[in-house]
Amino acid sequence: MKRFIPCVLIALLAPSVSRADRVITSSKITVAIDCGKEPVVQIVGNKNTVRTSGTCSDVIVDGNDNRVTVAGAAHVGLRGNHNTLDLAAVDALDVMGNNNSVQRTARTKVSDLGTGNTISLKK
Repeated sequence: MKRFIPCVLIALLAPSVSRADRVITSSKITVAIDCGKEPVVQIVGNKNTVRTSGTCSDVIVDGNDNRVTVAGAAHVGLRGNHNTLDLAAVDALDVMGNNNSVQRTARTKVSDLGTGNTISLKK
């Protein structure tokens, strides 16, 4: 019983494992993702070019210096730094990273907790 309690505590305190359908851990690659087949996308790598088609439920950008084009998503989370995002039909954007550049449509609700981010409306 004494060994069981520490194991349970470690399991509860450990960070949760990503539940993404597609996790991009590589760097310096170009990737096209069909959100109809992989609706939850996480970008962990750096200096990638990623383009989605269809509508994702969630796109999370943890890496740095990525170029990401999102055709549609319920939510985009931007936690990395120095990324460039082009968002089309995105409902919500949460920015926690720094020095990112985002172009969005008027429908996107934005929360920006980072510093040095440029978030502008598409023309």
